[in-house]
Amino acid sequence: MADISLDSFYNDIPRAIDIAVTDGAKLFHQYDSYRAYSWLIRINGIGGATGSILNSIGLSDPDNMLTLAAKQVGQIGYSVDDIMVDRVNDKFYYPGRPSMEETVVTFDNLLKGDVAKALFDWMRTTYDPIQGVHSYSIVGGSSNKRTVDVIQLDHQRNPKMVARLYGCYPKNWRLAEFNYSANDFHSIEVSLRYDVVGYFRVGDSAFEDILAPIS
Repeated sequence: MADISLDSFYNDIPRAIDIAVTDGAKLFHQYDSYRAYSWLIRINGIGGATGSILNSIGLSDPDNMLTLAAKQVGQIGYSVDDIMVDRVNDKFYYPGRPSMEETVVTFDNLLKGDVAKALFDWMRTTYDPIQGVHSYSIVGGSSNKRTVDVIQLDHQRNPKMVARLYGCYPKNWRLAEFNYSANDFHSIEVSLRYDVVGYFRVGDSAFEDILAPIS
């Protein structure tokens, strides 16, 4: 066996470490995750991303007011109820009716653009507390229900995933407290109830149709 000098051994260590780190970085990069802070929301018909993705982070387009103001979207999901059937000494379960959840969206109350008023006006389409009048959700006509898209972006702000909430309406509208001692931006919180949720990724035909207005 050839002799290995200590000098050559120690000289090879940095190169070996460099190879290991490089290969490891390539490996782990394949399993990188989406960032929880890299997203956009669009409330169709209320005000959202209507220009390109890059333009939607600018302040020049008033239609992007709610997209810009959104600061947090709560969990999105649905569940399926159990149907339990007794079989002699055992119990078996089958999937039953689906139950859609609701999500909470928090917005900054921007000085440029009346965010609170826009959301309040949408809330008034479900029930007007001033007039004491309920309205109706009319399919194909005037409706208080909207489609809401939560768009997941990659590291370069390219849209990759969309959670689409169909048949959304505001269930709650809340202004944050007014507090002289607070050191924070003022915000508005809206709870959204939806009929159906869809989840689409790049390559799905539905994904391309959803993003068409903002591409």
